[in-house]
Amino acid sequence: MESSWEDLEEVYGERVEAAFSAAQRLLGNGAAAFAQEFYHHLLEEDRARTILGRLDRTAYEALQRNQERYLQMLISPALELAEHVTHARNVGRIHALSGVENTLLADAYSLYHSRAARLLREHGTPDREADSVLYHLSRRLALDLQIQIECYREIEQSFQNAVLNIGGEMSSQRTLTDAYLRIIERLTPLDGIAGALVTRPDTEGIFQIEAVSSGPVRLFVDDVLRDHRQLFHISARDPSGQGPVGKAWRNRAIAWIDRCSGDSDLSVWKEAASRLGIVSAAAIPVLDVDDQPLIILVLYSPWPGFFSLSFTQTFLNNLQNIIQLSILRFRYRRPVSYQDRQLYHTLLIDEKVEMLYQPIVDLRTGALVKLEALARLRGTDGRLIAPNLFLPVFDSSDLLRLFHVGMRQAAMAISFLTDHGFTGRISLNLPPQGLEDPRFRDIILKTIESGEIEPRQLCLEILESEEIPDSSFRDGFLDYLHDLGVWLALDDLGSGHATLLRMGSLPFDEVKIDQSFVRGDMQRPFQKLGFIQHLARLAHDLGNVVTVEGLEDYGLLEAAAVLGADYGQGYFIARPLALDAVPAWQKQFAIDVDKVNPGTVTGVIASYMEWDLQLHCMERTPELLAQFLISSANFGENVTFLRRHGFARIREELLQAARSGARSTVYKEAKSKFESFLVQCMDRQALAGS
Repeated sequence: MESSWEDLEEVYGERVEAAFSAAQRLLGNGAAAFAQEFYHHLLEEDRARTILGRLDRTAYEALQRNQERYLQMLISPALELAEHVTHARNVGRIHALSGVENTLLADAYSLYHSRAARLLREHGTPDREADSVLYHLSRRLALDLQIQIECYREIEQSFQNAVLNIGGEMSSQRTLTDAYLRIIERLTPLDGIAGALVTRPDTEGIFQIEAVSSGPVRLFVDDVLRDHRQLFHISARDPSGQGPVGKAWRNRAIAWIDRCSGDSDLSVWKEAASRLGIVSAAAIPVLDVDDQPLIILVLYSPWPGFFSLSFTQTFLNNLQNIIQLSILRFRYRRPVSYQDRQLYHTLLIDEKVEMLYQPIVDLRTGALVKLEALARLRGTDGRLIAPNLFLPVFDSSDLLRLFHVGMRQAAMAISFLTDHGFTGRISLNLPPQGLEDPRFRDIILKTIESGEIEPRQLCLEILESEEIPDSSFRDGFLDYLHDLGVWLALDDLGSGHATLLRMGSLPFDEVKIDQSFVRGDMQRPFQKLGFIQHLARLAHDLGNVVTVEGLEDYGLLEAAAVLGADYGQGYFIARPLALDAVPAWQKQFAIDVDKVNPGTVTGVIASYMEWDLQLHCMERTPELLAQFLISSANFGENVTFLRRHGFARIREELLQAARSGARSTVYKEAKSKFESFLVQCMDRQALAGS
């Protein structure tokens, strides 16, 4: 391309100065008339009429004046090649972003060349001079068209590359907020894009802004929300639901507007958009596997009709497809308002972070073995903000900052607690991305090397509910920490992403069974406690200590101990405590669990499950089976509630049936009856307690 431009040097500079000087006055004076004639001609074309129809009168007249000046430049004797290339690229960009197609440009230049020839002949310009001017003008027009076409291709290619980059980078994003920000980061530099935002409706149908680009779009959001409760709504009956966002959500299809200021449906915010140079918009619904919308990605442009162009329509569809393929792996939680998101980020930056400490105790002795440090934000009203509100909106850099603050506070907590006789560990949650981000490693090692905390005093909990990255850095990092003496725990085991294989392949010292197995509804106690029983046995076989979370009453604590858990954590033991409240709690807390003869219905169910497991193991040794049945004849005697409802009789039926073997029909029938009895007793006890 550049070599062909060099060949055109002959139509610039001194070589053509004389020819263009003679014709400049004639053709220059006709530029205004030609521009007017040209646009009148364009209005006869459907495609061009659509483009020009998006402009208001002021913009239309400005376009004509710019065209007139550009034509005058093309016949300027002083025009240099480099100058022409620069101007042509700028005009090519404008034409590409406003939708003026290459064929329209070619028609326009052909029309202009013909008009120039007619003017030269009509005014008696000698043939030789006229031919020279027209030859050089045609060369300039051809170059101009070539450069503009190249601009078209470059802009289209940049949009295609953005989609490919987004698709390639989504798998490395660790949080949903990271994914949103990376999408926006890739889109906002594109020529023609003023900015972008991601939004999702709450339970009231009000769209909450989950991520927004800097610049005019952020100013636009701030401007509208300063005076209005909402920016968008899902209902068509609401004025803020009549624009592209509401339509995209309801119709599950991409929606756009060519000119915000001319759309009566956008009266709520078109004034703010116009003031900030936002002219057109498109809303892309990201759908789940059932074709239901999850989020809306909104793009804005300073160009009218930008999202109606053929290449942007292709781009919008490709972008929708690539995001849908890559973003479904993330969990979607309750939307957080734009104002709250800003508040949480501000509080974090200002380090308004307070760690509370929840005790974890040995279920055999009741001794305090560990304190889990749980982050809270101190709001401007003095209240503590729970992590389930702010963690979903934090990106990786926010989580790094939070971890750093947590490490500092944990080190100070150890110093305070050691003075009060504490000999256990402080536990911190390490985000999965911390396993592949060297900055997390540096924070941990610098804290240890400074002497603020000893490795044996630190426990790092890694969530099993999020995908743990596979990498050599991860393996080396965990091995190094383990060798130092840092205690490693796999948190929330069984909550979803799982990988029981991680328990054996990574150097964990402890696994924490997710509280969802014990908290809340216990209408199916055998299923819930069965998970704990099997996970505890598996973890012990791999050499791990087992902690059960979510122990909210003594029965659950007793059951966890009976089923083999080593440690327990939950509200029955203690809610998260302020640091200075821990010593007093430690002095007064005590438990006494009888694993052989539990004192609660839940504990008896757990004891029976262990008994049944042993029964199956003894089926092939009759002499041991008989002795086993004699020694276990009194289990459940400590529970008065069971005795009152005929427990002794139904237990005896079970023991008699067990003599026939755990696989016998008679035992299976007695077992079903016994388990139903225990569940009914749990229900009765729950009703009596309520």
